[in-house]
Amino acid sequence: MAEHAETQTKSTQEPISSEEKKARTETENLFHKMYLFGLGIQKDIEETVNHLIEKGEAKAEQREKIVDDFVKRAKEGSTAIEKKIEEFVNQSLESMNLVTKEKYDALKKQFDALEAGNEALEKRVKELEEQIKELHPKKKS
Repeated sequence: MAEHAETQTKSTQEPISSEEKKARTETENLFHKMYLFGLGIQKDIEETVNHLIEKGEAKAEQREKIVDDFVKRAKEGSTAIEKKIEEFVNQSLESMNLVTKEKYDALKKQFDALEAGNEALEKRVKELEEQIKELHPKKKS
């Protein structure tokens, strides 16, 4: 939520540069391609297996197992791709002066700790001021 507010604040304060627009467009295109890839991969695998069955290189009874094996291998290989995408997204966010949720949470935690420390200091200062007033009351003229 704060990230969204920061984006809104930034967009109202200064125009988005062409580099930022390009980075956003590239990111959107990448996600769109990954989405389409995810939708199409199982269909492509099924078509390939059907072709193998037609050619007699695989049995129809094995279709589901073969498709499942291919999908399983694709999912295993997607871990590296996911890591690359995450790195790309984080770099894009940093180049646009935005923070990730993890970084925001860490900064919020630090801020809350500092704020609690400041409250404790303010309380201690008030206590000391009261002690000073008790020890050295102001004379009335």
